[in-house]
Amino acid sequence: MSTRRREDSIWAAPPLESLNLVPGYEFVTYDVSTVVPPPREHKLSTISEFRRNVSNFNAISLSLESKKLLQINEDEAIEALASHVRGHCCYGDKPLRELTLSKILCSSTFHYKLETFTEKRQIAWSFEPYNGDDLGSTSIDYPPQPWEIDVPQPSVFINHIQCTHCHGEGQIVHLSGYREHCSVCQTKGVEKCYKCSGLGYHVCKTCAGRGQIKVFIRLNVSWTNHIDDHVSEKTDLPSKLVKRVSGHLILDDQQANVCPINHFPDITVNAASEQLLRHHAEKFKDERIILQRHQVRLVPVNEVNYKWRGRPFKFYVYGHEKEVYVPDYPQTCCWGLTDCVIA
Repeated sequence: MSTRRREDSIWAAPPLESLNLVPGYEFVTYDVSTVVPPPREHKLSTISEFRRNVSNFNAISLSLESKKLLQINEDEAIEALASHVRGHCCYGDKPLRELTLSKILCSSTFHYKLETFTEKRQIAWSFEPYNGDDLGSTSIDYPPQPWEIDVPQPSVFINHIQCTHCHGEGQIVHLSGYREHCSVCQTKGVEKCYKCSGLGYHVCKTCAGRGQIKVFIRLNVSWTNHIDDHVSEKTDLPSKLVKRVSGHLILDDQQANVCPINHFPDITVNAASEQLLRHHAEKFKDERIILQRHQVRLVPVNEVNYKWRGRPFKFYVYGHEKEVYVPDYPQTCCWGLTDCVIA
């Protein structure tokens, strides 16, 4: 018998050996167990479909190499830095007024993202107070197996959790549901109070004072959007910053099972695509893959080199938003009191 104490009451589940055997569910206990989905055939992307998705990679790469879509000019670089400095009260503005720009280096940073939308089904015996509601058929000769139960699929690429006990809408689905006598209060609806050493009684919390409980197999269904990504960055700009900004979407492929990218101009993207797809296929074997999507974004990154007081410094302007990353700004303020100037 499974028991658990709550406040001064004991919640007790009927012994497993006393439960009705349900064909196909003989292995079910009160512990949640994952049901491995049956194998099914996926429609793989054909070679022609895949080539169509990547046919413009080289053309895109050539147009972007012209840097017309990526590179900023000196005025844009100074304005981006000025906006960044104004947002930091501890930054002095002398370097901003006195700096001399040396050069602006533009690079193509690629952000590859893989999303695998999966469904997982878990089952366990469960019980609750019986309120006199209709239990439906209590004698099911051939109940549907967990993956045979029709559960409406929600929006893809979003995490969801749902149980078929209420389907998220108050509707109950029974694999096996029937009444049992409450083993805690022995159908009396009250039990001895532990706080008063058994001199008094209180309502049995296992059956809510009704003397009977409803025993059933609960099916929990969860949908998870698993995400992994890779940033191909050639500068010192942290990869996590690249992921936060927008860029040029140059690939957006969505299939039941997407194919690895292998014709991309940047070979690190090809390697990341193959590695992450293999990782998802191996890691989520207990879940059914519903849909996959992978994308490649090109995020503009400009490395701005400048000099101040004869010393070289640099900052980065990245993304369509023209965010700024300054790894070594030459003039900061300590606790708002003393200027710390790199001389």
